[in-house]
Amino acid sequence: MSEQKLLSDAEAVLRELDVVSVPVSQQARKAPVVENLLPALPGDKATKLQRSRQGKDCRVIVEDLWLPPGLAQGDAFMVLLKNGSELVSHWMDVPIPPPVKFEMTLAGAFTDTMGLFRLSYMVHYLGNAHKSDTSEFVIDRVAPNYGNPGIAAVPPSEIIKGVVTRKILDALGDITMIIPTPADVKQGDVCMGYYGSRNSGIYVDRHVVDDDTSAPIQIKIPRASVEDNGDGAFFFYYIYEDRVGNVGPSSRLFQFEIQLTPVSVDTVD
Repeated sequence: MSEQKLLSDAEAVLRELDVVSVPVSQQARKAPVVENLLPALPGDKATKLQRSRQGKDCRVIVEDLWLPPGLAQGDAFMVLLKNGSELVSHWMDVPIPPPVKFEMTLAGAFTDTMGLFRLSYMVHYLGNAHKSDTSEFVIDRVAPNYGNPGIAAVPPSEIIKGVVTRKILDALGDITMIIPTPADVKQGDVCMGYYGSRNSGIYVDRHVVDDDTSAPIQIKIPRASVEDNGDGAFFFYYIYEDRVGNVGPSSRLFQFEIQLTPVSVDTVD
């Protein structure tokens, strides 16, 4: 049977399925599932598709497909559906008898659109068609802080107008920067801190948000990093990445003036 003929038949059957109740014994049963999705955490709507897999073909696992007895090879075909109606894979000739577990491919053209993805399949045989149950996953393409740069981090109260002297550094040891918590913070988000001068910073520390999303986000600039880079104008910034892999832009800079070397005072005889 040609794919064009199958598509035409499928569209007609899909319209009928919207108004006709199919007996449970004839349904295609268990929902297909995209392999190796990120598990849902508290607050998540569903499992999530990693950013590195978005826009690419994804392997889908199908289990416990029910077909009536007496079918021959070439009698049954199936296709993956999005939201119960949009075809998102090639038609597949179902082996007879169908394996307990087998794979299909969700086309990459359909895995790069943000939102909730409701995945099912339709099996077509001898002029009949039945839909499976539905599984759900989320395609998220927005970095923490809604993809916006974060505001500048806040230094310890001992550091006034960004000035760090030897006395202040000796008292503090590492410099602990407080990161403003974004409104959309989620468990698994990672905040990475950078310290440097001129055009780029060097990674110094990270904070992984745990299940207590209200806990302060803190990044330490090691004392050694400050001492090794010496005196002058330096900056600190941070970048957010969520567990899906969405990376946000650099935050606004906090400017330091490092003054570790004592200033000599000339005397007049």
